[in-house]
Amino acid sequence: MRGTVFIGIDLGTSILRKSTGMAYLVEKNGKSLIESPPVHIISDNLQIHSYIEQIAGEFISCIVAIDAPLSKPEHGTMRECERRLRKHGIACYPSGAEWVSKWVDKGIGLKDWAEDELGATVIEVYPYAARRALDIGAGVKKKAKEGRRVIQDGLLGFDALI
Repeated sequence: MRGTVFIGIDLGTSILRKSTGMAYLVEKNGKSLIESPPVHIISDNLQIHSYIEQIAGEFISCIVAIDAPLSKPEHGTMRECERRLRKHGIACYPSGAEWVSKWVDKGIGLKDWAEDELGATVIEVYPYAARRALDIGAGVKKKAKEGRRVIQDGLLGFDALI
């Protein structure tokens, strides 16, 4: 068994239209590395679980970072963290809105499964908010070739912090 694996999941909402992107980092010689290329699979729970189990099974511990809301507001449509993001000009989906409920429920279900079945530590992440806070690629489209280059260039040097 190896040390800790860090699995990142960009959770898609629909089996038919949206894929789920996944990648993982491992530590080698004191550096975090992507051990294999990121994958995109249909957003089917069984396939997502299978991928995670296959990777996590090789490691002593697992940290799963999910790019989706992992809780709902106690009342209303927005959690406190979403109100704060919006106050700082960072757009986000209101996790309590009905039109995002399938995505939020999928994220919560994945979190519960990973914690209960794998004993994983699960965290909610929002890469867009991090990019905005770090002033990386403001206003660029991440799916456009030029936008990806700007974001990747902006991230250069952060590996020295790890």
